[in-house]
Amino acid sequence: MTAAIELHHVTKRFGRRTAVEDLTLTVPIGEVFGLLGHNGAGKSTAIGMMLGQVWPTAGQVRIHGWDVATQRTRALARVGAIFETPAFYEYLSGLRNLEIFSSYTAPVSQRRLAEVLDWVGLTGREHSAVRTYSHGMRARLALAQALLPHPDLLILDEPGEGLDPEGVHELRQMLQRLHRELGLTLLISSHQLGEMEQLCTRIAVLRQGRKVFEGPWDRVQWAEGPIRLEARPFERAVAGLQAVGLVLEAGRDAEGGWVRPAPGITPDQLARWIVEAGFDLLELRRPRQTLEQFYLSLMRPDPQSDSRSDSREVTRRPAAT
Repeated sequence: MTAAIELHHVTKRFGRRTAVEDLTLTVPIGEVFGLLGHNGAGKSTAIGMMLGQVWPTAGQVRIHGWDVATQRTRALARVGAIFETPAFYEYLSGLRNLEIFSSYTAPVSQRRLAEVLDWVGLTGREHSAVRTYSHGMRARLALAQALLPHPDLLILDEPGEGLDPEGVHELRQMLQRLHRELGLTLLISSHQLGEMEQLCTRIAVLRQGRKVFEGPWDRVQWAEGPIRLEARPFERAVAGLQAVGLVLEAGRDAEGGWVRPAPGITPDQLARWIVEAGFDLLELRRPRQTLEQFYLSLMRPDPQSDSRSDSREVTRRPAAT
């Protein structure tokens, strides 16, 4: 088994409104998978279908190989989730809340309760009433609840919503530790692109209910297009590169020199030629784009992609910067 989550041509309509359209998605086991998109893009609807709380109009959703529609208990047996805003009994302690929530599914031992409270950093405050908890502590308690069933997969819908920067930082470290030490697969939906950039190994982007990108983040963060180059003397080095067909065009801008390599030419090949030709190579780098830059490039208005009759491949290449 290679996939924790599989969506095959899933569509969800609410009356005349299509929330998710023909969505095919794969979350490999062991990934930290980011699900991105603007408000109303269909992220929460997609997560609701993964958790069996929203029924798809068409298509199939499978968790660990089990069909969520027909084998829901088996599909979700080892899944923990934070979906929508977690609600707690304010006058009860954090520990008592966890005891009550676990009784709705399968009671867990006091040892397991203590273990998850320790994982999320609430040991010492587990007997305090939830009404005394800060927003960050409530987020930790929600994560503790998600960890109760010994999950292999965590599905988290906006887990850091409303947290201050310190709380967001702590949550990121906690999720990284869970992934690293427990080997959990994580699917996270969030608007906090800076945090997702640091967390995610793979991302998918939804726009108006349709997928516009899915792929490993480490393959898209290095922008295609011009490569930054500083060589001495610049003009002679560039002329030589063009003469041997390694570079198509070059120039200078506010950030310095740049070249556009010929198809199939790598930065290593450029560096080797420059050095062997006797020029001084001061800098050669491919600009790195942030997740925010990449995301915004996918969100730019595109009349063709907005058309419901558009039959193009939905996976798009990252824009050049």
